[in-house]
Amino acid sequence: MTDHRSQNPEVLHMLGIRLHQQGQHERAIGYIRQAIALNEKEPYYFNNLAVVYRALGKNDEAIRQYRRAIQIDGKYAQAHYNLATLYHTSGCPEKSLHHYKMAIKNKADYLDAYSNLIAAFNELGRFDDASVYGRKAIRQDLNCSELLNNLANTLKNTGQFIESIKYYRQSIRMSPDH
Repeated sequence: MTDHRSQNPEVLHMLGIRLHQQGQHERAIGYIRQAIALNEKEPYYFNNLAVVYRALGKNDEAIRQYRRAIQIDGKYAQAHYNLATLYHTSGCPEKSLHHYKMAIKNKADYLDAYSNLIAAFNELGRFDDASVYGRKAIRQDLNCSELLNNLANTLKNTGQFIESIKYYRQSIRMSPDH
């Protein structure tokens, strides 16, 4: 591994990522923080620091770091998406909506953001909104089994059974194990 005394923030950041991937989260935090100390303008440093905090179950700190990444670059789709999924998986789908939408706004073909946004709308009983985003994703040819399944659930919930069956079938064809 590269010398830990490096003054190159990108090297330190990459060391932190590698340590995180190896499950050495506390050490990873140290390296990424060193990178940030040398260059506070890189939003992906904060995003990746948040990912490590999330892996440790430190969700409040992860939220702070995702927000810092977004503060530096409001168009950073990955940070919006990661913050949205943290809110969503923590039982706060309402809080996730804005950030899923921002991820989509800044990366129009962000399939996972569409799929999760539809799921969040469904959880909140906002089926019309889920349908709008599902159809928008389909128009952009962003088809995957999970997105099609989420759209089918939306249509089923609104009584559009024939159309929902069509999307369930497409989802099953794409991924028979889904």
